Amino acid sequence: MSKKYLIINNVTKVNQPLGTFLVGVIKAKDLLKITHQNPRRYNPELESYAGIQREIKEDKIALLKKYIKTSDATFPNTIIGTLNPDKFEFDEKNKTLKIEENESSFAVIDGQHRLASFENEVGLNDNFDLIVSFFLGLDLEEQAYLFSIINMTQKKLNPSLVLDLTELFTVMTPERLAHNLAKIFNNEKNSPWFKKIKMLGINDNDFKGIISQYTFTKAISRLIADQNNYIGIRELLKNNKKRKDAFKNIKYDSSKHIFWNFYINEEDSKIYVILRYYFEAIKEIFPREWGNKDYILNKTTGYTAFMNFLVDLYNSAHNNGEEVSKDFFIGHLKIVKNKLETLNSDNYPPGEKGITKLSKQLCKSI
Repeated sequence: MSKKYLIINNVTKVNQPLGTFLVGVIKAKDLLKITHQNPRRYNPELESYAGIQREIKEDKIALLKKYIKTSDATFPNTIIGTLNPDKFEFDEKNKTLKIEENESSFAVIDGQHRLASFENEVGLNDNFDLIVSFFLGLDLEEQAYLFSIINMTQKKLNPSLVLDLTELFTVMTPERLAHNLAKIFNNEKNSPWFKKIKMLGINDNDFKGIISQYTFTKAISRLIADQNNYIGIRELLKNNKKRKDAFKNIKYDSSKHIFWNFYINEEDSKIYVILRYYFEAIKEIFPREWGNKDYILNKTTGYTAFMNFLVDLYNSAHNNGEEVSKDFFIGHLKIVKNKLETLNSDNYPPGEKGITKLSKQLCKSI
């Protein structure tokens, strides 16, 4: 059987200290034909670990598959890998790269999740161009070094900064709504949260917040909608900005996403009022702890647990036909206060352990 080859034109040669590599544009379907991946896992026969990449995460692939089907999908950063020296020819004069159609021709070093999202997406991967950096015959040690450098030196964006950019969105996603609420709570002088939210996730000389915008808004947005459906929600809103029409075929468990119905009916002010009542009630019942950095009430541990408790309180009011008011929250929080330990990090350590402990204690009071 004769060999098949892919031809990539207009390839650019790049010289850097690590070595020479080529940059070109290739269809996703064609890159899949020549690619294999090398996740790091234990080899019982060798009694050692082999491979260099992180293990493929199916949930990440599922999310990316949704993303690449949206109208504004883009992967502007390159897929990085190395070509098998026996499987390619580069014509520098004509800027043409010829690669054998064989899964051993190209090993992915960085970008395996992006590429894997195109598998079995016939039609989509026919027309989606990917930018690829082709290193030439890197050995396993060089591949491992390159992978480690890419993932150690590329600093992850501050999630609060990313959320702050939702302000520029033209559609009102749950994330943008939560961001707007964070701005109101942080900027209003009579707000319980006045100047307590680090809107960009950091403090500076003029501002000393307690909680990051990311933590503050994440707890709110998950009470509106499933965060795994963020891409789908945004896509629906782009096609129909009237929320009730956009989401007529989406159903959520209202006992979990207590703000969903307010959101789709564009009753955002009702979400604000409920949150305002709740935060004011907490501040009134826990005056010593509120805004005090020696306690965890306004930090991630306390805030997340009390937002979990809000779901329980709201459902209790709804099921019993009670009005969700500040007095309602105060009544329950008075009962809660006597059953909690001192709200410090000794009793409720940072992380999931402290959040779970406090959430369970709060829930038991209902």
